[in-house]
Amino acid sequence: MMLFLRTAYVHRRGAITRLSRRLRLKHTSPTRKRAVDLVAYRMTTISRWALAPVGVQVTAANAVRLIKSTARKQGDAFYNSRYQRIPSLASRACIDNLQSTPNAAITGTGNRLALWALVVASILLVRPCSARADTPEVTQRPDATQPDGVNVAKFWNVAYNDSVDPDQPTAALADLYVPVLPADQLNSADQVNSADAATFDVTGIPRPAILLVHGGGWIAGDKWMLGAYCEDLCRLGFVILNINYRLAPQAKFPAQADDVREGLRYLTQNAERLCIDVSRIGMFGYSAGGHLSALIGVLGDEPIETVAPATTWPTDDPRWEQLPRVAAVCAGGPPCDFRVMPLDNETFTYFLNGPRRDFPDLYEAASPTAHASAGDPPFQIIHGETDMIVPLQTSERFAEALRTAGASVDLTVIPNQGHMVTFMHPTTRKRVLEFFQRTLLK
Repeated sequence: MMLFLRTAYVHRRGAITRLSRRLRLKHTSPTRKRAVDLVAYRMTTISRWALAPVGVQVTAANAVRLIKSTARKQGDAFYNSRYQRIPSLASRACIDNLQSTPNAAITGTGNRLALWALVVASILLVRPCSARADTPEVTQRPDATQPDGVNVAKFWNVAYNDSVDPDQPTAALADLYVPVLPADQLNSADQVNSADAATFDVTGIPRPAILLVHGGGWIAGDKWMLGAYCEDLCRLGFVILNINYRLAPQAKFPAQADDVREGLRYLTQNAERLCIDVSRIGMFGYSAGGHLSALIGVLGDEPIETVAPATTWPTDDPRWEQLPRVAAVCAGGPPCDFRVMPLDNETFTYFLNGPRRDFPDLYEAASPTAHASAGDPPFQIIHGETDMIVPLQTSERFAEALRTAGASVDLTVIPNQGHMVTFMHPTTRKRVLEFFQRTLLK
């Protein structure tokens, strides 16, 4: 599919250029032109395969108006280096603009499923312009910076999961960030510049760790999406493991949940040499990653009979004893309750095997709201007020279930923002950093 789409892009380059000229925008730099071209291409192409089944069509003229409107709202941010490196974010910003003016770019009888398909398509059509994301080899070459006396050792594409899916080889990889504090001791003076995460060894005061889980509708996405959060959190003194995981529809639930558990297990198995305090391990994810983080967080105190439908691990698997008790969870834009889906609705068949009528236990097992209890860790939930992809109500009901059960929870609503703009919003970043500082840095 990716080869086909790339080929289609090359063959239609002339048409895309003509379309972008109609934007009447000052996109003279390569960065701006690339952003405009990619967005225009997506907005006029995805309807052929992602939206046609639900009766929605994105026309070229309306796509142009939508891009111009989004560019006016966001200014230079629409073209900045972030969009050059992660071009699909530009089209997702258009999607959020579409939420507030739905008639500006689509015609037909579209619904929320159409918007969801639009976002998924924008991720799938063009991969990020990052060698790390496109290169399957395990490079593990670290880099180091020194903010406020803290060295950050970075290791790319560390194999965190022994269960490698041959169809998705990069799903078992993660990026590891280790803060090296001034008082820490390393095995050798050259440790920060070591090429191998497996031999990295630091001795010092035990520090908290956070597992990061990317979004993408469980069907797309990559760890690079949370790269900026990794850097910021590590500078505060957190060990960070930013994971990939198996994607649907090739791997259906609960494969993704088990991969998140493997990420947690990696942190406990390597706690001694990475100087991790296993009693202070948190999780952060956005969208689908927020769902997986929330789910693993609330299942931590549940009996094995409740957890069983949400895992492929046998009940007597020794890995259960190697899992830490999650100490804090921050979830952004998380789908929290699949039990509200109509019985015969097939929206999540690609992820949950079929409609709710056929898999009621699976739908309940995958719903964080169904497992809220007094023993759950502190939660920070962040959601956009005008999110039409994952409605705000799902986070409100989850937060209420946690409060009713006696758990600690804080719900932050970003006013007048949709799903992807909330992800990029400065308030989201601020809440994430503050939450983990408050709950884990003690």
